[in-house]
Amino acid sequence: MNRPDPFTLPEWKALHREASLVSQIIGSGATALGRASYGSGFGEYYTAFFGLSIGIERLAKLILVADFAMDNGGTLPGQSVVRKYGHRIKSLVNDVDRIANKQNISVPYLAPNDPICTAAINCLDAFSDASRAFAR
Repeated sequence: MNRPDPFTLPEWKALHREASLVSQIIGSGATALGRASYGSGFGEYYTAFFGLSIGIERLAKLILVADFAMDNGGTLPGQSVVRKYGHRIKSLVNDVDRIANKQNISVPYLAPNDPICTAAINCLDAFSDASRAFAR
């Protein structure tokens, strides 16, 4: 069977660019959280939560897209499928955890069901909801 190298396909190049963006967004969110100080206002916290919530959402969607492709012979999902993934961080993280179990991936660090991770995901999910509520 003569399959093309997926990294030469435009769709996979787009996924690579998205993965690069996601790593930067999560990194900037984590950096902002490290710099945040309650005494200096909420700006850094807002920046941190924004970066982390958007970054985690996009990372989860990348994982869901890759899983879809693995289940569909390398074909990437259409926009309608990706839209159905939604924006709820908590739900997306649960979907990613399900994929890790399905693919038999063992995570050697805190899993999303760890109390600290659960609290962080709940916080980012609530922040994400508040952001959408204010955008209306």
